[in-house]
Amino acid sequence: MDEYCEENAKCYAEETLSANLSEQYQRVIPLLKEGVRILDVGSGSGLDVCYFPQQRY
Repeated sequence: MDEYCEENAKCYAEETLSANLSEQYQRVIPLLKEGVRILDVGSGSGLDVCYFPQQRY
């Protein structure tokens, strides 16, 4: 699996970095309680780690 990730990580990041996830975010945000903290485990292109702090999570 590590070899697969190494070979495909750059391509995956490039293809998903500009993805519009607003619909998914709007479904998740109402489920989050005030003051909640979110842990990003680093299994994507970084969209979530950029988006949620801007929303004060």
